[in-house]
Amino acid sequence: MAYKIPLIALTWAFALLVSWLFRVWGINHPDPFEIRLWIVFGLLFGPSLFLFFYLALTFRQN
Repeated sequence: MAYKIPLIALTWAFALLVSWLFRVWGINHPDPFEIRLWIVFGLLFGPSLFLFFYLALTFRQN
């Protein structure tokens, strides 16, 4: 339970960072964004894989 608040904060901070980076990218590159498969998979599965490995390592240490 003690790790819940920092994990939520880290997840929100990562989401805000990604959002900010996309905004900066959009301002600097006004052309239409080319959708690449690795970007979609990274955004879709990246956070869940990060949380999986984080939690797996946390439980392994206990």
